[in-house]
Amino acid sequence: MPVVYGMNHASAPLTVRERVAFPEPVIRDAVVRLRRTAGVEEALILSTCNRTELIVSMQPDEAPGTLARFLASERPISRDELERHC
Repeated sequence: MPVVYGMNHASAPLTVRERVAFPEPVIRDAVVRLRRTAGVEEALILSTCNRTELIVSMQPDEAPGTLARFLASERPISRDELERHC
């Protein structure tokens, strides 16, 4: 089932969005790691100046914890901050 996990200009200030953004040179490898995450069947990372979203196919009840762990391991942000802004 499709799931979207992320933040945008309405849910997070610019300083937070800048820390979770995926620069172009690293996004391809990050998608590969996301696709290898347990429970994730398909994956896409959308990262612009206004939003970062992980778009995946997985069980919805597992998604928030799994995707927060992934994002916290990839970008300099804590899980607490993710819970507040995602």
